[in-house]
Amino acid sequence: LAGVGILLQTDMLKIPIGLAGAGYLGWLAWDSWREAATSGQPPAEPPEDAQ
Repeated sequence: LAGVGILLQTDMLKIPIGLAGAGYLGWLAWDSWREAATSGQPPAEPPEDAQ
């Protein structure tokens, strides 16, 4: 985190690092939502011809 803080002192990197952080938070939210939506369901059965 200290490295990111140092990089944020550079004006040229503020927007790309901010966008990357926002993208990462969006991915975390999507991944958490997807996991919550599928929890409690049994795993999918493999097709009969796969064995």
